[in-house]
Amino acid sequence: MRVKEKALMVDSIEVVVRDKYGNIKSKHTGRQSIWRKLSRLFKPNCITKFGMAGMASRAYQNGTVDPFIYMAIGDNNTAETVNDSTLNNEVIRVSADCSRTDTDYTNDTTQYIHTFSKANDESLTGFDTDVCEVGIFNDDTAGIMLLRKTWTPSDHCDWDGGDTIQITVKVQQKQGA
Repeated sequence: MRVKEKALMVDSIEVVVRDKYGNIKSKHTGRQSIWRKLSRLFKPNCITKFGMAGMASRAYQNGTVDPFIYMAIGDNNTAETVNDSTLNNEVIRVSADCSRTDTDYTNDTTQYIHTFSKANDESLTGFDTDVCEVGIFNDDTAGIMLLRKTWTPSDHCDWDGGDTIQITVKVQQKQGA
């Protein structure tokens, strides 16, 4: 007898843009769920087919895929697909603060957080950017993209004016239905 066990990776995102005084200019949240897919209130998050293969390789521990520890932002909100391998227009990629956290079970969720700002990321100096896409990667310049998420409307960030954008991405491993 053959038994198939279903499993899921469920991703969620939170984007918070603040002005130089710490006031919230905008906030976006989204979590993939059947309800949101049906209601069309939010576009579903998208773990790429390359990311799924990379995660399977990490679980197998064959050593061929580096950890997914880099976060990138971009300014193109073309809808994400499972076939995406890069952001459509990457602005900057950084090493994210990575940790495991509890959603349904102990340590079942990987959490990526970074606050993009002129102070944290010198290469943003002199830029005004409309941020509307985020990706998680396993390399600081190329590599495999685990997921890509877009949102609309985009968030205008005046880096020299003191704007910051904090992005939190969570990827939960869970039982399938």
